[in-house]
Amino acid sequence: MAIHQPQYVLLRSAVTPHNDSPYEYEFYKKDTLLVVKVNQMFIHKSVRRDDYNKNRLVKDLDKEVLMAFADSASLIPPGNVTSLSINTVEGENSLRFYGSRLDGRFSRTKNGKTVIKGFYKMGLEDSTWTFRDTSSTHVMILTISIFIRELNKLDGFSIEKAIFCMEHTGVYNNYLLSCLDKKKANICLESAMIIKNSLGKLRGKNDKIDSLRISEYCYEKREKLRF
Repeated sequence: MAIHQPQYVLLRSAVTPHNDSPYEYEFYKKDTLLVVKVNQMFIHKSVRRDDYNKNRLVKDLDKEVLMAFADSASLIPPGNVTSLSINTVEGENSLRFYGSRLDGRFSRTKNGKTVIKGFYKMGLEDSTWTFRDTSSTHVMILTISIFIRELNKLDGFSIEKAIFCMEHTGVYNNYLLSCLDKKKANICLESAMIIKNSLGKLRGKNDKIDSLRISEYCYEKREKLRF
């Protein structure tokens, strides 16, 4: 299950794991603290894509993350408030933790402009979230709408029977996911590492090659995909 809102867990750790973790985590060291960015959660059975089930899965996210570290890390005791900032490829993230969970205001800035802002309550999304693409929001949404309209013109195409498979790319999926979700489309959001490992060692990488690989993965795994 991919996570659309940014999700982080704070641990105490003397070591920094490599950022090639199979758990789809990214790691940012702050003295004795370790900020874990969670891009995707892996579940053992399918669940409905709604707020109730998403919150149920996120509720114990800190404990799930800790399991990947064996004895090399520990949770921050509840009651300890920590505010810090980290720089990721998406931008500068301002985080506030209560214990090990996000709690309070969250914001992300890029090129001096706020691109995401929202509020967490013990790791769960609280209040209204704002997402902004500071350069091309309208163009992006319009392009996706045109793409869906052109698909519907194809002979025999049915959005109810189609599968839209894509790699998880954090918040950059959000506009497409939102448009497809409104159309009640079947969406498979998969880890880039899982797609890469499933196809073996392949040469070359660009948008066209990546698209072909994702479509090949989707077709080969069509009976086992999680929507």
